[in-house]
Amino acid sequence: MLHKIIAVTIEDCLNILLPKWLKAMKEASIIAGDLVLEKYYGTIKPLQDKDYSESVDELKNALKSAVTEADYEVQKVLLIRFIELGLHELMGVLSEEDNEQIAALEKKFLHRGELPAKRLTLVIDSIDGTGCLINTNSENHVLKRGNPANKDNFGISIGLAYGKKIIAGVVYMPARDILMSTSILGETRINNKIVRIDKNQRFSTSDPVKLSSTLKKSQLIPDFKALDKLLSNTKNTDSTVANMLAFLKGEMKIYISEGIDFTDFNMWGLMLRNAGGFMGNLEGNPITEEDLLLKTDKGWFLKGFFMLSPSREYQQKLIKVLLENNLLK
Repeated sequence: MLHKIIAVTIEDCLNILLPKWLKAMKEASIIAGDLVLEKYYGTIKPLQDKDYSESVDELKNALKSAVTEADYEVQKVLLIRFIELGLHELMGVLSEEDNEQIAALEKKFLHRGELPAKRLTLVIDSIDGTGCLINTNSENHVLKRGNPANKDNFGISIGLAYGKKIIAGVVYMPARDILMSTSILGETRINNKIVRIDKNQRFSTSDPVKLSSTLKKSQLIPDFKALDKLLSNTKNTDSTVANMLAFLKGEMKIYISEGIDFTDFNMWGLMLRNAGGFMGNLEGNPITEEDLLLKTDKGWFLKGFFMLSPSREYQQKLIKVLLENNLLK
């Protein structure tokens, strides 16, 4: 009897399992988001427990401690949910938050704090935009972090990496009830609606832009103030997840950075590419987060210069304008 030998690749496995994992990530992010709204949105205890009117520094420290607690609680909820689903037996975990309880939970996963080749890793930012969350508790400028109008711009960010390549991601912004998702198998979606970025947009210096604060010390940007003046329509959302949302909705067209924490950036590149957008280097050539990932003593970072824009043509025009104005080396 003849038997056919079927070669099963990692791609075959992902085609079958990735939709299930993406669904689990969505469900976990919503559970965590509900916790934030119930326990921390506008109800951080230090404001109710004590009168801090005579001690602003003490109030700020109390709020910082409370928001750290919120980060830890969300991280625990996510980890416990993934363990309940058995994902800890298939994946490792990479996150920002760490205490004794979180460490004990993360040790149940295949690995922690690493991005091993040919291994799956959950990349978690338990609460991106903690300053926004603080502003949900603020009615005065003493507590202000960024723009109080952005108070609902916090979110739970969960990516899934295979080696150093992000293959799926979910962002849930509970106060706005917005769920963004993407994977290498499909499109980028906002609340299950497919998102497409218009590639035919023409560059203008008046287009909405976000310039990373890391550019202020960049050797490639000779005059940050002049750059900021040229690209003056600055979009300030006070969180990476809100930047991501603004980009997908066409409310931001340029993002320029040189170095960002990987757990912050997470699936942004994949979200953008799947929606038809472009991530490129100084020469306007396409790059991915894999090309820039580097582990430091402070964790995993995207080290190097990159731009996000609607298309390669758009970005090349932007670079040309920057070079003509001596704003890029």
